[in-house]
Amino acid sequence: MKYAINCLLGLAVFASIVPRAMAQGCRLDMTPYYNVYATESTDGTNVYTSVLTDGYANFQPSAGCNGQGVTHQPRSYNLISTTGGWGYGTPACISCYLSYENNQQVPLNADGGYGDYPPFVWEGEVFCSVAGDFFDQYSGTPPNNCDFTIVPDYLDAAYCDGIRHSTGVYQAQVVPSLGQCGFVPSSSTCSWRVVSGDISDISNTNNMNSLSASCEADYIAGNLNGQTAGVVEWTMTLQLSAATITHTQEATVYCPQ
Repeated sequence: MKYAINCLLGLAVFASIVPRAMAQGCRLDMTPYYNVYATESTDGTNVYTSVLTDGYANFQPSAGCNGQGVTHQPRSYNLISTTGGWGYGTPACISCYLSYENNQQVPLNADGGYGDYPPFVWEGEVFCSVAGDFFDQYSGTPPNNCDFTIVPDYLDAAYCDGIRHSTGVYQAQVVPSLGQCGFVPSSSTCSWRVVSGDISDISNTNNMNSLSASCEADYIAGNLNGQTAGVVEWTMTLQLSAATITHTQEATVYCPQ
């Protein structure tokens, strides 16, 4: 099985920070544009994870506050099974571009060999030298339980004669639920491709709505009755509140007897 998370978390909000260390009435007005990207992949032997925190802040000086001496530091938390933890980037000026990536890897069976991927917990934050943490985004297992898997991992083709079309529905199973995770159908996508075998990719239909995250594949399987026609791969990208999460899942296509 192929498993991946490509997550983009964005923030573009107006923040006002009044540092205690500065004179009364000093006001730092900033618009932060920071992102956290988390990825997980496997080569069948090891699991590789990466957490990247980057971006910048648009700083507007005010009377008595020019931002001199204030620094921002990117921090990335990457824990896969029991390996990893916090990593810290280099502090830079208040409006400088920041980037820090924390990479880890563990054996695929690091969970004890039960067939699941080792737990992946990630977080990204930006630390201000006078205000502390003011940007923080996270996901994984825990602290944010919103995630999904794609089903099915197999298809029973209606026809395998190299002529007639078969269709297969694939969908995201979101936990705890679409509604609780703030599912945005208009910003979510799906696609599929042929990995191997005698299968023709005809079309893909996005059927996502507020009640269901599902799509439909239209394909033609070769003249292989009673055999395996091949393997396809589903890809779904869902916007769940502030997070945009991508997963892939392979599915074996079986021909009727």
